[in-house]
Amino acid sequence: MFQTEATLVLLVFMIFLHPSECVSDPVEVRALQAVRNRIGDVFDRLSNWEGEDPCGDVWTGVICTTINGTDHVTELTLLNMNFTGSLAPDLGNLTQLVIMIMFTRRSQQLLSVSRLW
Repeated sequence: MFQTEATLVLLVFMIFLHPSECVSDPVEVRALQAVRNRIGDVFDRLSNWEGEDPCGDVWTGVICTTINGTDHVTELTLLNMNFTGSLAPDLGNLTQLVIMIMFTRRSQQLLSVSRLW
């Protein structure tokens, strides 16, 4: 009985350690990088927006969903980050984006978009 339990525990452990087969959409990665470059992140709140995997690396404010084996950005929530720039037109390349919430004390406005297009 102990061997069966140990095998089950090992199996569950291996499942959690198995690397994900999903990969972030490279077009969406470039779009997020363009957003960061244009948004005016003077306090470096998006400092972890580096690399090529916003979903696997869990970039600040980015929520993803796996669709047909590819991770897509479905939610972008950036609250109280004191950005000074503007939104990049590249946001349109986040084709699976459903929710976008941005709020900054500087502008005292809440932007909530259910669909950008």
